[in-house]
Amino acid sequence: MPETEDHTTARLNQLYLEIEGLYHDYAKRHGLSDSMLWLLYSLQLHREQLTQRRLCDEWHTSPQTMNYALKILEGKGYVSLEPLPGGRHDKAIVITRQGQALIDDVIEPLMRGERHAFHSLNETEQGQLLSLTGKLVSALRDALGPGDF
Repeated sequence: MPETEDHTTARLNQLYLEIEGLYHDYAKRHGLSDSMLWLLYSLQLHREQLTQRRLCDEWHTSPQTMNYALKILEGKGYVSLEPLPGGRHDKAIVITRQGQALIDDVIEPLMRGERHAFHSLNETEQGQLLSLTGKLVSALRDALGPGDF
């Protein structure tokens, strides 16, 4: 039986969900929620002071979800929240020494694994993957946005 367009898009969705599941399982094995994993990942990636608002925008996460993850990480001593100069409500998320140890033990190996997996593709494939995925996200944003199809 030939594959229909719906089967093809379903397969693509299954692959994306499989990737999401790999990250979820990794986070769970290390005692983290998905949101905590991405928060720590982002702190390591940028190596600069970030705000909750920027993290929500970057990872497409609700403020409530990010706030919950932050409160848990803060309670465990992995991050602290410090007022920004001139900022009214925004606070900088600062990695503590204990938080940096967690990043070194959990996030760095994850990033190494990602680099290893990404390098299993040649440069052309890497560029195509990023380009086509970006194009698909843009088309989905247009198709699934407010209004009729």
